[in-house]
Amino acid sequence: MGSQQGERSGWVGRALVGVLLADLVLVLVLGTAAATPHGRLVLRDLLFAGFDRGGDLFALSPEALVERGFQVDAPDQVAEWSTRVAHVPYREVLDLEGLDEVAVIRALVPAFSKNGGRGCGGHRDLMHQVERLPEGTGAGCCSDHTQVLMAHAASLGIFAREVHHGQPVTGPRHTTAEFFVPSEGRWIWVDPQYAILARGSDGALLSFAGLAERRVRGDDVIFEFIGNEHHRFATESPATSRNYRDPDGMRTLGMTFGNAVFSEEAYEARVRWLPKNLRRFVGLASGAQPAIHYRLDAEQPAWSLRVLRSAAPVVRLAIPLLAIATPLLLFAWLRARRSAGDQVLPGAASPGPAERRSSPAVPPS
Repeated sequence: MGSQQGERSGWVGRALVGVLLADLVLVLVLGTAAATPHGRLVLRDLLFAGFDRGGDLFALSPEALVERGFQVDAPDQVAEWSTRVAHVPYREVLDLEGLDEVAVIRALVPAFSKNGGRGCGGHRDLMHQVERLPEGTGAGCCSDHTQVLMAHAASLGIFAREVHHGQPVTGPRHTTAEFFVPSEGRWIWVDPQYAILARGSDGALLSFAGLAERRVRGDDVIFEFIGNEHHRFATESPATSRNYRDPDGMRTLGMTFGNAVFSEEAYEARVRWLPKNLRRFVGLASGAQPAIHYRLDAEQPAWSLRVLRSAAPVVRLAIPLLAIATPLLLFAWLRARRSAGDQVLPGAASPGPAERRSSPAVPPS
């Protein structure tokens, strides 16, 4: 019996050492990824991103998206925030009464956007984010501008969403927006940071998917500038920028699966004492903040998206398995040691009773 207990202690110890080594490797990999902004984006996608088949994801109406789990603000939250957002100084001087959705976006974007600048994500809260973008020569990055556009759009009854293109693993990425036009039953794309729309060769405004498909095929795209003198594309063509000159960068399409900016602000207010990256992780894990969904039906999907899609289930399975296996094996090893009277380190062989009896006794001095 003692020999069996010793053998059990040995194999459990070796399994424990293996699991601890796997824990160490996982911590090193995740820690290295989390050390850089782009690495944190990759890590976020590995843990939380969705991968959707079917080319209709970006063509779905707002109602169909909500049926699939797209997160939206409650009407009372929109009503409460609409008054606050409407009284921002640059909104108060805009006359948006009676304008259609496209005309509203044309007027709104140059009112708060000056091409971006310092302090990506450097706001205290949502109202500070809404107010600070047009300060000086411009502030904030692409995601800041998209969040502000969604807040204004919600306050005006326009359904907008956040979309992304670029390489998920190798980068860079760029975040822009789409808004829905009910009278036409379609989405229209806008880059609120750089203040541009896009048209096809027929002159019709393009959706995000329509823009991407034309860029990948090499078809003509006409970028329409709607900004002010602070924007770089007032004097340059968007086709020369890194965000739009490479068609391969538009093979991967992503959509943040929610536009509940006011609900997200309520969550942020509750946990603002946590570090920013930890708040983001907890928000995604709890469902308080939406994850990105990537489209998988492109004719030639980017290799980085294929890698991300393949690695994601492995990482998502490994983390809970190791979290469960480590304490269970540690408990089993300690119990086996106690039963066998074993005093050796994990992985070492345990001497059986016969070996202990054969050891010569040391005579007393």
